[in-house]
Amino acid sequence: MTRFEPSRNYLALGAVALALGTAAGWMATRWVSAAVPAGVFFALAGLNFFLAFRPAIEVRNHSLAVGQKQILWADVMEIRRTGWVSPLVIWLLLRDGSRELVIYPGALDSARLLMEDMARCLARPGDLGYPVMAAPVAAGEAIRGPLLNPDDEAEVERLFQRLKTVGHLEPNSTDEK
Repeated sequence: MTRFEPSRNYLALGAVALALGTAAGWMATRWVSAAVPAGVFFALAGLNFFLAFRPAIEVRNHSLAVGQKQILWADVMEIRRTGWVSPLVIWLLLRDGSRELVIYPGALDSARLLMEDMARCLARPGDLGYPVMAAPVAAGEAIRGPLLNPDDEAEVERLFQRLKTVGHLEPNSTDEK
């Protein structure tokens, strides 16, 4: 299990934005135009506090835990990454057709490790021996889970080899070698 905590830099940035918003709000009592930056600072403070108090993300072998919410890897069909890198914003597409938003406000290295761990866990649901996806995922790309289990892959390979040697797959043909 790997645990990813939010960066505490967002808490400091939220406190600074709150202090600047308060100062701009005090100035707005004498100069009305200062209300605009006060509003902007208060909005930034709220956003930073929202990100600072996001729940930790735990990547386990069989599930992903975001705070108290558990998402089984067997239920995840695809991981879609948005263009957001810091904070990292990911959509999980589930088997029932729903989507789950995961926001991780951490350092860039931690976000990269989180994506690698999630790709690794999605690549081997149920520890069936699927290969680990080691390639980094760019923004906008999706990580897809395996389509076939190992037995089905062997059957497809056998049919492909037969098609290559014989030229067709009909069992009642007289051309088979």
